[in-house]
Amino acid sequence: MDTYDFSRLTPSQQTLLTFQGWSRGCGRPQPHPLSVKKLLDRGLLAQRTVREDQGALALEIHEYDVPLAVHRAWCEHCAKRAKSETVAVEYPSDFH
Repeated sequence: MDTYDFSRLTPSQQTLLTFQGWSRGCGRPQPHPLSVKKLLDRGLLAQRTVREDQGALALEIHEYDVPLAVHRAWCEHCAKRAKSETVAVEYPSDFH
């Protein structure tokens, strides 16, 4: 299995990995670009651009997916942490 760098992730970044990314309509706020950049740079997140035409207005929205291999490694990482310590899940203050 590939090794991924899950060190020093913010609660927002952990939430993105746990919920397998972000897409329009998922019910969570769009992630901050700096949070996303760190995950993209480490290869933990994939970005896709969705274009939506609304008459004269065209919107481009970036959505993010966690590749399956990364998701599996993240789950294993969390399971190891849970066995070795009590882990409190921290959600961003704007998470609903």
